[in-house]
Amino acid sequence: DVYVSEQIIYVNSLMRMAVAINQGNFAKAYSIGTGIHWTIEFKKV
Repeated sequence: DVYVSEQIIYVNSLMRMAVAINQGNFAKAYSIGTGIHWTIEFKKV
């Protein structure tokens, strides 16, 4: 379970990693597009 407006990372129906905002629009919130050439990097802080 995630709260409304909380950001999440999940595996989508195409078996690819995806990012979203619960009941929101991640692309609009961060002014980004979509596509297969995106990369996401995780760093321990």
